[in-house]
Amino acid sequence: MDGSLRALAQKIKSGGISKIAILTGAGISGASGIPDFRSPGGLYDSLRPDLLSCNEEQRAFLRRDPTGVVMFKIFEQTQFPYLEVRRPFILGTCAKKWRYTISHAFFDILSRKNLLARLYDQNIDGLSNQLSIPSEKIVNPHGSLANIACELCGADYPRDEFHERVKTQIRNIYYTGPSAQSGEVDDAGPAESTNIVCKACARPGIKPKTVMFGRPLPAAFFEAVEVDFPDNVDLLIIAGTSLQVHPAASLVMQVDRSCPRLLINRDRVGEDLGMFSRDTDHFLSGTCDDGFLALCAEAGWLDELQALASGMCANSQATLAAFLHARAAGGDSAGNATVFQAAAATAAAAAEGGGGEGGGGGDQVVDDRFMSQALDKSRTYQQGAEIERAKARAVVGEKNSEMSRMIEEAKAEILSEEQNGKR
Repeated sequence: MDGSLRALAQKIKSGGISKIAILTGAGISGASGIPDFRSPGGLYDSLRPDLLSCNEEQRAFLRRDPTGVVMFKIFEQTQFPYLEVRRPFILGTCAKKWRYTISHAFFDILSRKNLLARLYDQNIDGLSNQLSIPSEKIVNPHGSLANIACELCGADYPRDEFHERVKTQIRNIYYTGPSAQSGEVDDAGPAESTNIVCKACARPGIKPKTVMFGRPLPAAFFEAVEVDFPDNVDLLIIAGTSLQVHPAASLVMQVDRSCPRLLINRDRVGEDLGMFSRDTDHFLSGTCDDGFLALCAEAGWLDELQALASGMCANSQATLAAFLHARAAGGDSAGNATVFQAAAATAAAAAEGGGGEGGGGGDQVVDDRFMSQALDKSRTYQQGAEIERAKARAVVGEKNSEMSRMIEEAKAEILSEEQNGKR
């Protein structure tokens, strides 16, 4: 972490920054193992319209555009494609198959310290609701699976009853037979899907309150933006998003020009929205978990983070354990080797199918890549912590130089366009 980011973290710790708004994307939930809809290999990319319960005209449309499964124009004709594609996601979320990450825990810590102005969570997974963040602090621009209603008349529907009806009335198009590993031996679902009908209008419009293409965003989003921006936010953190989906992406342009903006992401994004055009813009490259873990460490909040570790997904537990062990090996925190061993043992047991509270183990299987990274980090620091720190400083220095060069080029380009009258 470079000096400017350390200064930012210290300002948060000291209370110099006290009104933090956060805009999140799918990246904050990546460690939890939740299915990705948009990425290559995700549910849209792998959609097989021939398996869906719809007519041939609808099927042909879905072949041309897989995102049609979440379009209102298809849903108002039949609810089956939407519910069949999202069936495992709906039921898995209900059963808390996926757990929160280090990123979500960081948001919770901010909330407990009264530093969180608002969490604008573009994800519909509901992981932010697993902690103690007050509901009024969370805004879901794209809706959430946590609430159920009729898309056609707006009437609410009992959540538990909806989940039971999804399980018994909607086909499981992903079912391939009993699997002892997944534990889903009884989840074949019905042979045919049947409509889940609204109690108010008697039409088949029941679904989670997620925003479909062709429908307006919730009024709560615009109301929160009106309250928060620009005067009631003194730091905007953007995490795990490509900043391609509007109007949520436009929040980066809503803050006051003096307000710092921090992007935590694998890729540097948002230049087209004015990101990195100000001296107060920062970029922390890498996974969201790694970024927020670094912020926690710099702010002195590792104890609070460890207190939330037992409820995290296994991948986040492994990342935190490796980090703590690395600090212990480097002499920063002598007592944390035990913490690493306990967390690693938990993660290893989960990887063997121990299962956790949901049973079956599917939610807690540790991704081999995450666990390998965790163990590699710990061994590396054991063998030569000082050498690795020197290497890390060299890498950070190179990245900072490259970042500075890109910022200067961007400034020069903006200045040139202004002089030429293009801006």
